Amino acid sequence: MNRQLAPLWLFSSILLAACGGGSSTPPPPPPAISVSFSTAPPTSLNVGLTAPLVVTVSNDSSNSGVTFSCLPSGSCGTFTSVTAMSATYNAPATVPTGSSVTITATAVKDTTKSASANVTINNPAPAITVSFTSTFPASLAELATLPVTVSLTNDTTNAGVTFSCAPSGSCGTFTNTTATSTTYNAPSTVPSGGSVTITATSVAQTSVTKTSQPIAITATASNASLKGHYVFLVQSPTGNRNVSTWIGSVALDGAGDVTGGVEEIASKIILGDVADQIQATGATGSLSGYTVDPSGHGRLTISTSLGEVLRMSFVLTSPTHAEVIEADGSPSQGNPGSGTLDLQTPAAGGFAASQISGTYSFTMVGSDDVTSAHLSFGGSFASDGNSNITSASLDINNGSSPIETDTTNGGSAFDAPPDTNGRGKFHFAVASPGQSRTFVYYIVSPKVLRLIEADGLADMGGSAYLQPASAPSFSGNFVYQHSGWTSTTSRTVAAGQFTLASGSISAGICDSNPGGGLTPNTAASATGSYNAPTLTLIESAATSTLKLYPVDSSISILDPNNSAGGGGALLLHTDSSINGIGVLLPQQTPQPISANYALNLMNAIATTPTELDLVGILTGGTTGLADYDRVDTTSSNPMLGAALSASLAADASHAGRYTGSITVTPPAAAVSPYSFIPGITPPTTFGFSLYQANASQALGVETDNKANVTGRVVQQNLP
Repeated sequence: MNRQLAPLWLFSSILLAACGGGSSTPPPPPPAISVSFSTAPPTSLNVGLTAPLVVTVSNDSSNSGVTFSCLPSGSCGTFTSVTAMSATYNAPATVPTGSSVTITATAVKDTTKSASANVTINNPAPAITVSFTSTFPASLAELATLPVTVSLTNDTTNAGVTFSCAPSGSCGTFTNTTATSTTYNAPSTVPSGGSVTITATSVAQTSVTKTSQPIAITATASNASLKGHYVFLVQSPTGNRNVSTWIGSVALDGAGDVTGGVEEIASKIILGDVADQIQATGATGSLSGYTVDPSGHGRLTISTSLGEVLRMSFVLTSPTHAEVIEADGSPSQGNPGSGTLDLQTPAAGGFAASQISGTYSFTMVGSDDVTSAHLSFGGSFASDGNSNITSASLDINNGSSPIETDTTNGGSAFDAPPDTNGRGKFHFAVASPGQSRTFVYYIVSPKVLRLIEADGLADMGGSAYLQPASAPSFSGNFVYQHSGWTSTTSRTVAAGQFTLASGSISAGICDSNPGGGLTPNTAASATGSYNAPTLTLIESAATSTLKLYPVDSSISILDPNNSAGGGGALLLHTDSSINGIGVLLPQQTPQPISANYALNLMNAIATTPTELDLVGILTGGTTGLADYDRVDTTSSNPMLGAALSASLAADASHAGRYTGSITVTPPAAAVSPYSFIPGITPPTTFGFSLYQANASQALGVETDNKANVTGRVVQQNLP
């Protein structure tokens, strides 16, 4: 068999392949690293500011990241919060040479690869400022207009400001809201809180604003503001009629005329002044009449059937309430004293016994008719609305301890239904251990009565308020005021605030004053406890035991016709340290003292010269006019139209407490002017602390040793 051999060239090729001979294509090189900013710095940045930096590094299989650097070196800024792929750039504090910097991110794996960005470094533009070039009054009447102008600095846009006011929706309007000037139009009614603020906001930089001080919005009062029957209750602890209460009802026609009424006094010095008829304006020999100016300040003159001519100064807070003083100066006619004037509410057919229904708390002060010893009463009574008193209890503090508590039997009743003046009479038939008592009452409303004693046993005056349907828990924040006589016959007054929770008093502060020449206790701690019905109040080192008589929450104790209510309690000292009464008011969220207020001050002096009483208006909470009076043995000489100012600052540590001073300057044209605090050359400035119960009411007390002054402040809400 013939075998054919493969060609030689084929064997050569196979051999070369087996030995690796010949040629092949080399592999491609790896991709090049690249660096880019995914979050780049801004193109410009103000000195001292920061910018975030984030980079992306492609084809870095080792994930080594980058390093950050900048030029010019030493003046380009710094980097913080540095990671492999991010950092925070911090611009330098000053602009570097050339006004710009270059920020570079360089790959660690391949330092020939980087990304750079240029940033211009700027000094910041001057800040925009807004200021008012117009001035703002402390108060402004409803619907009044006010020009408002502003100036701006560094506003290169010339965009001006946007005008706004608060409280929103009830603060008024502007003729234009964006400009550098406008006209503000006050609202048609007094807003909640009694005041407004105006704000100018930069259009170019809305974080820049300027706000005015609060402006009190006031209504305008007139004689028409007083119309109807009004109860007045005026009391004086140290007047020339001794401890006394002047009470009555006066009918006003809304045009400045008195159309009738009745008045009487509970005083050991003045006897027989009982149910004295008030003569109408125009009656023979009558000087009766009244005036009310636009601010709410007024004067009321009453001529009576017994030949008296009695005068009040007052400040309206609303058409239903006024703070008053008796200001006639003549010891043969009147008596200094402070009190209130409140619109009476008759039933549909006139005043009726059926209006007095429920259980009432009451407190009264005065003196024993025989011994002239100081007395204070507290108690409660229940009426069925059908002239029957179903139960009553009377607590009497005559300076001894324990106090006397009289209980009644079934003989207690209303002896006379209310007449056309809302005046009636009732008595407690005491079972033990004391004497039966008779009281004259005047109806303010079915919830509130004004009282005097009318039985020859004591000369007492005060008020009764409807109790709540169920016993209140008495917890939360409260303000209080109390006053009375010590065992040494000196008079002491106090005011303060505290928190009551689970029967324990905390966070309390108070000011107490034992009278002129003695050392007051100011900014002292107030502690203690409550175990119904007893409140133990420790004011610094002095301890008082007080009995609480609750008041329905629908009633404002200081202003009975105020629908805002508030409730609280009446207080009676039940120990031998102080013989007196007080009031406890719930404290709501404090508000700035910036509206218009009626101020009523009582300077009760235990030695001659006796009591001075003041009523006035604090416009915007700072300035105003006041009337005050004292006993003058030679002439009727009240100080009418005295300048009044207050400087009261909020206590940063105790919300609702304000401290400072009050200054009273006699009117320049006054005959024989005298100071509000005897022995002090006018103007009279004295320290004062105010404790705010709510936006419209506060209690106060003097805080120096010049005198013994208590006060109350009620916001004006005129018609």
